[in-house]
Amino acid sequence: MASKAIYKPARPLKAKELAALEKAMVSDLDVRDIYMLGAIIFAVLSRSRWSDLRFVDQFWVERAEFNGQLFGFVEARTKFHKTATSLAKKQRHMPLVAPLLGVTDVDWSKHWLSAMRELNIDVDHEPFGAICRAPAHDGSLCRRSCTTEEIGNFANKFLKTGGESAISSHSFKHTTLAWCSAYGLDEPSRTLLGHHELQGAKAMAVYSRDMLTRPLQLYCSMLANIRQDHFRPDESRTSRMVDLMKIADNAAAPVEKQAGALPLQPATGEVCDDGDASCVPTTPLDQGAQGADAAEVADDESSEILSTSSSSSSSSDDDDMPAAQNDIPGPVWRNRRSHVVHRCSQSARSTACGRLVTPSNFELLEEGCSSLNARCGKCFKGEVITSVDGLVSALDQQRAKRPRR
Repeated sequence: MASKAIYKPARPLKAKELAALEKAMVSDLDVRDIYMLGAIIFAVLSRSRWSDLRFVDQFWVERAEFNGQLFGFVEARTKFHKTATSLAKKQRHMPLVAPLLGVTDVDWSKHWLSAMRELNIDVDHEPFGAICRAPAHDGSLCRRSCTTEEIGNFANKFLKTGGESAISSHSFKHTTLAWCSAYGLDEPSRTLLGHHELQGAKAMAVYSRDMLTRPLQLYCSMLANIRQDHFRPDESRTSRMVDLMKIADNAAAPVEKQAGALPLQPATGEVCDDGDASCVPTTPLDQGAQGADAAEVADDESSEILSTSSSSSSSSDDDDMPAAQNDIPGPVWRNRRSHVVHRCSQSARSTACGRLVTPSNFELLEEGCSSLNARCGKCFKGEVITSVDGLVSALDQQRAKRPRR
């Protein structure tokens, strides 16, 4: 084992390399080169293995406009992919979805479709066949797909890379997935974007029908931040962390340090000060209202103990809660709607579990509160009862919460 060579996986593409591929779509290149470049861009933005694109069942494009900007997806579906390891998976299509806009404002899909029409490729034909068909000597296209070696050599010659900096066809799949990891996307979203199953969610995958809506929304947000130069995936980890700390310092003053405080966490939704040109946001930039709604929904799902307060939306005052001692030490954040309690982090704009704090949705309880409030399962994770007396007192306390009628 010690004598074996070191494993060196294929490196992901840099953002400037993908930008060069997109800008080349509008240049004066041969139509076959534009056709192959479009296939590479589709593989990168759809996070696809090159072997998954050998035989596609259906191919289509959906275009729309949002706030005056082009929006939509280039979509395909296939049953012939590497993850089809069981009969049930072989009978279901795997969706391949790529946004119309990548890291630049170039509409690469329009030029790719134009090249397909010029090469007499029927986009509406079912089954569609190979996404990238090998060029023939007479200028037409073969029926077979380009091999991994052929497309790898083509990409390296176009980008003028080789040796240690060479890329391969497997670089197409994990390029944007590596950016998502550096961007801070959650693990379930990255799992679904990589065409993998969520562990223990087989029934949900069967009945949900479309689980890519939320991950694609985050994915398009990341690409939009790259286009606006808010997120730079080519930077080193140190540069991204320095920018992250600048954002946290400029956004808000930290809360008073309390016992058991967690390390400084980035507050989702914060933007840097306009006066500081060196502060570049490198984290997901969610809208404040959207983060507030997501926090309310997540509070209802992650609480370990159900709240016994009134379920009416208008009953957000402390008078609706039964009188009890403050056995949850403060300071803590409490959701005004669901009364779920969260621990405070050192950032004034987020809880310990990373939820966005807004005055309209959270209230700060300096003295703590009663355990009649539901507690966040992530913030209070690990607090277990280790003695018989503690178990008895917990059961008595739970029994006392239920008023007799």
